[in-house]
Amino acid sequence: MKVRSLALALTAVGILFSILCVYAGEEKEFTFISSFDGSTQMAALFVPSGYDGETSRPLLVDAHYWGGNHYTAKLQGYYEVCERLNWLVVCPELHGHRTSGQTSLAALEAQHDIIDSIDLVLRDYAVDRTRIYLAGRSMGGMLGAVMAGKYPDRFAAICMGQGITDLPRWYHEVEMFREDTKKECGGTPEQMPFEYARRSAINYASNIQYVPLIIWHGTNDTWVPPSQSEDLYMKLKEKNKYQRPVYWIEGAPHCALNYTPEWICEQFLPYLNMAEKGIPSPFRHYPTLEITTDESKPYFWLEITMADPNRFARVSASVLNGMLWLKTENVSRLSIDLEAAHPPKPLTRWEADADQKLTVTLKGRGAKPITQFSVRGKQSGKLALRMEERE
Repeated sequence: MKVRSLALALTAVGILFSILCVYAGEEKEFTFISSFDGSTQMAALFVPSGYDGETSRPLLVDAHYWGGNHYTAKLQGYYEVCERLNWLVVCPELHGHRTSGQTSLAALEAQHDIIDSIDLVLRDYAVDRTRIYLAGRSMGGMLGAVMAGKYPDRFAAICMGQGITDLPRWYHEVEMFREDTKKECGGTPEQMPFEYARRSAINYASNIQYVPLIIWHGTNDTWVPPSQSEDLYMKLKEKNKYQRPVYWIEGAPHCALNYTPEWICEQFLPYLNMAEKGIPSPFRHYPTLEITTDESKPYFWLEITMADPNRFARVSASVLNGMLWLKTENVSRLSIDLEAAHPPKPLTRWEADADQKLTVTLKGRGAKPITQFSVRGKQSGKLALRMEERE
């Protein structure tokens, strides 16, 4: 009850703050249909006064905190900052699997709320697709870090503040949120291990190496212990030697404003989601991928279909030195878009190591299937692709 009262108090303070602030842009509420479960969801979009409908503008997505809603971006002050920057802002109202969005804890439903709201803005507004950013603090930071793992190809950069990154450990460390966490996850970590694991960004470290993740945390945070950010950083450092250290705010508790929207947007400014000149890709390109996923979905030039939906699937893949190399775990089908993969040299052979029967489909120009083969265990073979099929 005390937690809920505090959340209401913080919301009231945010509303007062928003009343006192002035911005010339326009807030537009809209609904969208969830691609995950077909439910109708709410979102708020801020359109800055400088938006002319012709020049594409960056898009900032705000993932709301525990107890938040689609007004959270306004309450936090993002409208004022993005009015000055001439950025669009969208804030979807998240929904959970077993509880409301106020306690959604990075559920698949909440992940799809983020993507669905982005896609709707992309449909109706001129957005610079190389500059889509995601920010969130607390539960929003938790979702932000998971989104970095689940959709590393969609964002230029993500900022996570004071987020839960290891949900089973947090459950045992912090008592006051346990009942709501059990409701949303369907039980304790011991009863629902995969449900907790799939909501923990620390398990997607291999994926997060492909998108810049900015992490900040208060050192006196008792709601989400600082170790949640520190441990994620250490795990990310194993995969990405360039990973930024955590931005620590010494002595800061969880509920203080801490890093402001101005600071967060300033961190985003250098980041563009784009490939090197000469590579025919509109976004970042990696010829080698190491992916962990908890649902069947595309990642860069891979499309993964899981065999068992109740445990993680893993794919390592590369298109280097004329060879397609694959190693898979818990994957039944794998599609490879050669046009998007853009091998440095034409592929003439393949090697694969699959823990169960795997069907591999290679797609060429326009994502048209051009060849298919099946593998189980360690196998290899030759590829004879015409030049027009490879492109």
